[in-house]
Amino acid sequence: MKELENALRAAGGAIEDHFVKVGTNYYCHLTGNTISLNEFYQLKRRLDPPLSHDEQLRQRQRNRARSVAAAADVRAGAR
Repeated sequence: MKELENALRAAGGAIEDHFVKVGTNYYCHLTGNTISLNEFYQLKRRLDPPLSHDEQLRQRQRNRARSVAAAADVRAGAR
């Protein structure tokens, strides 16, 4: 796992760019490793910098706005 983490750090970019979902697992193009969903999210948490408090609030507001818009689309489609 440490080898995979080092390769991803060296490659840079978003972790999602280096993986393909295969069933319930993720395959890494860089190393050829296959990891579980749980390992993928642990790796993502370690490699992605944490969001500031303000950014977390903005992200929650964006998510709420998206869910309200999606609900409005569903209601509009039901008319």
